[in-house]
Amino acid sequence: MEKKKRHKITTIKSKDTRVLNISMGNDGKGSLSAKLSVPKIWLDFLGITKEERQVSVTLNPRTKKITIVKCQDNEIVEDEEE
Repeated sequence: MEKKKRHKITTIKSKDTRVLNISMGNDGKGSLSAKLSVPKIWLDFLGITKEERQVSVTLNPRTKKITIVKCQDNEIVEDEEE
């Protein structure tokens, strides 16, 4: 008998701040690349899945903050905190 996958409903009720490390490495051509792993619970909360994984990322040079928002219909989503 095959087990059914349960869809976990994720609720975040307050601000969740974490200290994360950025992974840095060289690609095959010697250029430096950087990656940030985001907690899975955050992705679940935002509705980001393997099938729907496109996000809009904004760097605000004034505040020195990066904002990540799930794309809607492959469109760039502007940061609303401007």
